[in-house]
Amino acid sequence: STLAKFKALVNQHHREWHGTSDYASALHITPDYLNRIVKSQTGKTAKEHIQSRIIVAAKRLLYFSDLSNKEIGFQLGFSEPANFSAFFKNCVGQSPSQFKANV
Repeated sequence: STLAKFKALVNQHHREWHGTSDYASALHITPDYLNRIVKSQTGKTAKEHIQSRIIVAAKRLLYFSDLSNKEIGFQLGFSEPANFSAFFKNCVGQSPSQFKANV
């Protein structure tokens, strides 16, 4: 199914591909169509799935590694450390440093 292929691609490419259009292109469909399929079958948008996968990876790296926030951001495809911190805080409600201090 398209949903299964999308989820497999997210697991494989979440470090490089942050946008819905990247996945839609790989699946040879439009971003709107991908969103409709994903939302109708899961209740979440494609972007929410992508962000969720990036956050899981970030939390694992924060918890299990000694990498700095900057290094984790770069590993997850963020060109600027501030972009990673803002993304994490927006999704999780606390900064990467706060998260790491509380685990």
